[in-house]
Amino acid sequence: MKNSFIKIISFVIILCTVSGLCACSKNQETQGVATTNRQVTSSTSESKTQTTVGETSAATAPQGDAEILKYFNDSVKIFNHRTYDFTKSFNCTLSSCSLGSLTSVQGATDSYKSTLRSAVGDMMGVSKLDTSYYAGDDISSVFTIKELDEKCVESIKASADGNKVTVEISLKQLSSDGAASVSYLTKDYPTPESFAQKISDYKISATSTTVNNSGAKVKAVVDDSTKNFVSVEISFKTNYSAQELNLGYISGGPVSGVTQTVIAYKNFKEI
Repeated sequence: MKNSFIKIISFVIILCTVSGLCACSKNQETQGVATTNRQVTSSTSESKTQTTVGETSAATAPQGDAEILKYFNDSVKIFNHRTYDFTKSFNCTLSSCSLGSLTSVQGATDSYKSTLRSAVGDMMGVSKLDTSYYAGDDISSVFTIKELDEKCVESIKASADGNKVTVEISLKQLSSDGAASVSYLTKDYPTPESFAQKISDYKISATSTTVNNSGAKVKAVVDDSTKNFVSVEISFKTNYSAQELNLGYISGGPVSGVTQTVIAYKNFKEI
């Protein structure tokens, strides 16, 4: 009987000890964890806040010429004070070309005419190039859009789609050759000097050359929440003319052509 009593007491002590250890272990593992089935208000609030942060509010397009222009200029300022990766696409196409008397040279074949047309197109800057730029690259001559003022704006409009605002601006013809307008948007535009140099590179001479740019436009898509550019597209038209091209044993002309240039910036990533 005595032995049985001792065994029972020992069993109870062991059972209590094991229960205590289990309880301690459970408390350590679940420390700070809510174990009630009652709705936890703070947890619900945090979940709601996180969802709100992840949502993006719809943009509202600025109204009126002055407000739209300020919206665009603010994004230009932001670009100039931050660092980005981005890509640039340059695409210049020949929309028309006349070779004048050079196409009626005696014995001129279709192959000759095609080659000459291709060479003239190259002289007028016809080309296509895609380039990527990264943080630390010198982009001083790559993205050179200036802040615009009302005196150079012909028309301006803005629209919103989701969290993005699109601004479209047409520039006035500020000089007879159009250079004053295009220079607000890019340094990558043709001049009579650059055209004459291209002709010279082909070992050809011309008595005179003229270049006129027109129709300068910019279309910018802006992330309304950050005011960063999403994409920017610049476009303009160029009229060329060269008098009396001398190809060595053949001379003639006048040669004229019209090109359409589109410069697009996209894939902006702020660093």
